[in-house]
Amino acid sequence: MFSYSHSTSSIVPQKPLPIQSVARRAPAQERARQKVELILEAATRIIDQEGLAGLTTNRIAEVAGISIGTLYQYFKNKQQILSTLGEREVRTVTAKMIATLSRPDPSDPVDQAQVLIRAVFSAFGGRSRVHRILLEHTLAQGNHERLHESPR
Repeated sequence: MFSYSHSTSSIVPQKPLPIQSVARRAPAQERARQKVELILEAATRIIDQEGLAGLTTNRIAEVAGISIGTLYQYFKNKQQILSTLGEREVRTVTAKMIATLSRPDPSDPVDQAQVLIRAVFSAFGGRSRVHRILLEHTLAQGNHERLHESPR
């Protein structure tokens, strides 16, 4: 179906543009997985240094040393990058907690609590601000059901 634009210069047929969905690449090859990790690490560094306010897809691409087009091959937007980082963080913390709680039970409950606290903080790897921001963001997005999934 055509519609016509009536302008003074000419009549130009206009087709409605088809709605296109852009499928994101799943990183199958090692090189692609490295690019995804590069993107996620760049986002983590930006959050660590500038907080969420400094996080943009252009800034992530710049810090990662890739083109913005490459970033969009793997992630549709900043929200998807944050979700990926947040879900990864939840899985890491959950795995550390499960591993700690699976150990033989210490005789003193205070010792058990201290071991659990150390396990959670060790999951942060020295970037506690980033991890706190990511966990808060993930929980605020309603992704708290991830806490009940088994770590992968």
